[in-house]
Amino acid sequence: MFKVSDKFSFLSTFCTLYFIYNFCSILCFAVEDHFATYCRPIFLLGDDYWNAIGKMFCCGIVALYIQCSTTTKSLHTNTLNQIMYLFFIFVIIVHISQVVSNYFNARATLADFWSLAINIFAVFLYVLISYITEKVEEVKKRTYMTLGIFCTCFAISCTVASFYMPRSVIKTLNHDKETLLSVRKTIEALKAGPEIPSGLSDNVNVKDENGKRIITYQFETDFDGLKENGKFTKRLRKRFDFTAGLFKEGEQVGTVLFKKGQHTLDVALPKQKRSKLHETSN
Repeated sequence: MFKVSDKFSFLSTFCTLYFIYNFCSILCFAVEDHFATYCRPIFLLGDDYWNAIGKMFCCGIVALYIQCSTTTKSLHTNTLNQIMYLFFIFVIIVHISQVVSNYFNARATLADFWSLAINIFAVFLYVLISYITEKVEEVKKRTYMTLGIFCTCFAISCTVASFYMPRSVIKTLNHDKETLLSVRKTIEALKAGPEIPSGLSDNVNVKDENGKRIITYQFETDFDGLKENGKFTKRLRKRFDFTAGLFKEGEQVGTVLFKKGQHTLDVALPKQKRSKLHETSN
């Protein structure tokens, strides 16, 4: 069994391990997005860069606060700490055994190698923090050293997340998602009548002209640029998980071109026997 420091309470242990878990999850996300593969077998809590960073931030603050608190010893529970250690070892063993299994089944890839390296790094990181907590007597010095490790991990995580899931792209994808839903809402509204529905996206303009409904909409995301640079990753696609097909009364009437810029759809109003839809791009 591991030796448990009186300076490392259960809550501090839990927050530190969860901080490391989310940090390593972000690194695994990056490996998956870079190699376009799946490299984490189980124990996945979340699948989003910025969500994991938020958890890191909260856990890091709590762990640091408890570590420098004078009430740390009263929070210490040896049995709970041992359970946390054992669970940590179990997770690492399962991940590493999966990589070894892939190797013997001739399915090992470079992504598996990086997955193994990340798990080993997780062990090193926790041992380092535990060593600092155990050996450094001065509370202020111990806190600053741990803070340095946490800040470094946090900075790396933000850098990786900004590369593979930029907030600016997330913003435009959210706008484009709202735009596409508004276009579909407008087409679906033709089932009931020619009235233009309310609450549409600001990027959608609808008018009736010559017996047709003219739908003009604009996408903000540079989909082609993201694909060319290999940045339209699995997680970004998940945020914009839509098919290109447009349907009216269960029948496909056209497709949407996922391309930055303004596009126009012409949809015949209900008085027509058969609605037709054409798309042009500007």
